[in-house]
Amino acid sequence: MVDLGQKVKDRVSGLTGIATARTTYIQGCNRVSVQPPVNKNGTLPEYKAFDEPDLIVVGKGVKVENVSGGERFVIEKM
Repeated sequence: MVDLGQKVKDRVSGLTGIATARTTYIQGCNRVSVQPPVNKNGTLPEYKAFDEPDLIVVGKGVKVENVSGGERFVIEKM
């Protein structure tokens, strides 16, 4: 199972990014949204959704850390 915030890679397309959301469909299929990193030109690509079994975890990614005044993302290891 992929945990949200982990760095993952799709086995088929090779797309790598951070798992940002999970959707469970009524028939039991789990899809995970993956946000790729910012492009070289500074734009953020659209996220892509993949069947969870097609993803492999390749890094710790990010975690949400509670701080005074709200939450922030902390990059642990990419």
